[in-house]
Amino acid sequence: MLDVKNWEFFPERITLPITECNRYNAYNFEIPDLDLIDDDMRTRLGPYLLDPNTPFDFLHFQANYIVMYISISPKLKPGWTLKYGLFRSALEIAAEESTGTWDPDLKTIRPGEMDEKSQANMKILEAKVIGLNFFTVMAAIALPVEGFEKENIPQLLSVIMGNYTGMSSTAWGVRLEDVDFPDRYLEGFTGPTVGNEGIKQLLGDQITVGTIVKPKT
Repeated sequence: MLDVKNWEFFPERITLPITECNRYNAYNFEIPDLDLIDDDMRTRLGPYLLDPNTPFDFLHFQANYIVMYISISPKLKPGWTLKYGLFRSALEIAAEESTGTWDPDLKTIRPGEMDEKSQANMKILEAKVIGLNFFTVMAAIALPVEGFEKENIPQLLSVIMGNYTGMSSTAWGVRLEDVDFPDRYLEGFTGPTVGNEGIKQLLGDQITVGTIVKPKT
């Protein structure tokens, strides 16, 4: 019988061959033109716009945000241009995947229900539409890394491939094409606690078999 009290752990780190590139430029994104939006969009979805008074710096977003690059087939109402529809759909997705359910302007919380601390947190966690490509009909949406838990893959997938993929009121279809992860987010994934070499040292040079009893209850 193994004496688990005296086990020693052998931390390992997995290094993936990540290709360094500027995907924002590779996909030919442009900074969203705020002249495209109307008063309704500015009122409801303003928090997810870039600050017009702050110079755009993609390296800032690359270092501090998880950036989704998505293709969108926007639903266009009479009188809407493709540019307007794409921009609006991207803003709706940014709201849905970040703080939209906290936002009084989106009618999910009544004004006055949020204290000052909650309002400050909401500002920190707001996603931003940072790029549009009207030729490929794509959008770049930046999600603050502060909104993601360390080593939580299910949460990551629920956001970057979450509710927005089924937002039929906004788009005919949406597809995730690519993602940028900041280094400080990736550094949270330290690899297995023991790893293959650790298992061999713990159990010796022998055949190791793992089983899962089914059905589980």
